[in-house]
Amino acid sequence: MVDNDHVRIRLGRNIAEAVRDLLSDKHLYQSVNVDVAFLDEVAAAEHKAEQLAAARSISPGRAGRVPDVEQIRANLKSFVRVAWFPSGARPLVDTGMDILHQNDPKVQKYPLPTVKLTCNHCGERGPFNPVGALVENARRASDNQWVYLSYECQNCKGEPIRFLIRRKKTKLTLSGRDPFETIELPSFVPKQHADNLRNALIANHAGQTLAGVFLMRVFIEQFWKSLPEVIAVVKHKARPTGDELGEAYKATLPAPFKERFPTLAETYDALSEDMHAARGSAEVFEKSYSQIVEHFDARRLFKLLVEQNQSDPPQEPPK
Repeated sequence: MVDNDHVRIRLGRNIAEAVRDLLSDKHLYQSVNVDVAFLDEVAAAEHKAEQLAAARSISPGRAGRVPDVEQIRANLKSFVRVAWFPSGARPLVDTGMDILHQNDPKVQKYPLPTVKLTCNHCGERGPFNPVGALVENARRASDNQWVYLSYECQNCKGEPIRFLIRRKKTKLTLSGRDPFETIELPSFVPKQHADNLRNALIANHAGQTLAGVFLMRVFIEQFWKSLPEVIAVVKHKARPTGDELGEAYKATLPAPFKERFPTLAETYDALSEDMHAARGSAEVFEKSYSQIVEHFDARRLFKLLVEQNQSDPPQEPPK
């Protein structure tokens, strides 16, 4: 006889772990799958136990009544087909996750997990606690659900972050978030152009890599145009090309720098080729981002300070 409580406990833990991974490590429209492979292990173990019990039994015909492993596995799949999240749950921390099994009214609750996020209010990255849960079920399928969760920063107790999770069978997708996630960039990336790079990462996370490639290219181009020494070289050109800006910028870098680190010119070329071919290559995007981070980290090491363009508003000195 399958131990339903054991299955509930293990499945509940796997659901909570999947929710934690989805909210802590994934981005908008990305997904995780709840691990239900252990049900096959449970089915195999139960089948073996039934065979052993039949072999020891003195009851005639017991061996012929042993269910095959596929039958046991099919019965266990009912744990996947039910509603994992309680419908109409009040927005309380202890709403948890109710796992109901067919013909078994017993309810087992699993608390929503604590997740690790960056707070839009205090800026700290740390633990967030669940403070609300609402669920809507599809009309004809219990394993088709929309789960609304709210999480509060342990540090500042500010306005919670709200999430919309789409559950379809064993797949959980992050379908919505308010406010939008805070994308952290290394401190040495020029802040006056950081939004273009940040938006490039957001686009890539959301599956719009081609748009991300374009924004990353814009980031490089705008950075070059903000440097007085680059502008001085191309000032006689009405519309300098990216190649001309890149060559002017490379000329400002020390020879040891160019020998050891990316100069951004090759990164710009790779992004331009990908953009004009309308590929939106994830490999090009990831490599380009790594080269950008490496480049500006190297500028920090070489103490190459970024001078602000005269057209930019002056910043007030720190108090």
